[in-house]
Amino acid sequence: MLETVTSLNNSIYPTEIEESQGDMPSLNHSYVCLQLLKQLIINDETIPLPELTLDIANGLTPDISVFPNLNLRSNPV
Repeated sequence: MLETVTSLNNSIYPTEIEESQGDMPSLNHSYVCLQLLKQLIINDETIPLPELTLDIANGLTPDISVFPNLNLRSNPV
């Protein structure tokens, strides 16, 4: 989740508040994620990817992951 990665406490692990909120994001949460994605997409140097499960912290899945634009391609299905 986006709020899981915080600059305030420099932690990639959920805080107690986030754990108590459960898994259902609010409308406000979704709206903020959308606005962030719209701004991140403008930057040609990065690629924002929503809901990507990362191979760290036991499968952490942030709302938005941002990677350098290195001609990223998905695996063939």
